[in-house]
Amino acid sequence: MTRFLASRLLQALVVLLLMSFVITVLMTLMPGDPVDMMLAGNPRATPADAARLKALYGLDKPLLDRYWHWLQAALMGDFGFSRLYAQPVLTILLPRLGNTLLLLGAAMALTLAVALPLGVYAARRPYGWADNAINLFCFAGISVPAFWLALLLILLFAVELQWLPASGLGPVGGEGWWERLPYLVLPVASLTLASIGGYTRPASQTPRWVPATPPVS
Repeated sequence: MTRFLASRLLQALVVLLLMSFVITVLMTLMPGDPVDMMLAGNPRATPADAARLKALYGLDKPLLDRYWHWLQAALMGDFGFSRLYAQPVLTILLPRLGNTLLLLGAAMALTLAVALPLGVYAARRPYGWADNAINLFCFAGISVPAFWLALLLILLFAVELQWLPASGLGPVGGEGWWERLPYLVLPVASLTLASIGGYTRPASQTPRWVPATPPVS
């Protein structure tokens, strides 16, 4: 179990590293840069001002140098400064990270609570109807995109049945967890159903005991 969770954590770190680099490349390929946007509204700005600001923020350096500098600063907890909100990026992210951790933590806990017993049950009863049903369920969960599943759940439970809210963090003025609970049901269910298959299959694919064939005399 520890080895499996460690491998999942390593995969998540690799994905985050690759995605941060890809986003940096895409931002570099976009026309203009933050300095150009800052100076667009200042008619008195000169090319010398633009060059000075680009050197100040490191925008005149090669892509790999900029990414390495950002990665080092990010590992130290410095994610830069947001010109849009005029605040440090970490100050903007921290209040929102609480909602993300609540959502992902609830989905992960529910996923493990369902996936591990299903995987163990399937491994202890190989090639039976329960094993086949669990494998089919896992295959469907892995194959269905999470965003498409979320849209189907919204259409069914929020639009057609009107049992649950389609979006939001909670009612206006509501701070209790019981008031926010209906708003968590659909996103947690979407993430859980999309993740169960990936955690169930490794647990169900443990080496299965096969009786030895008696020697032929």
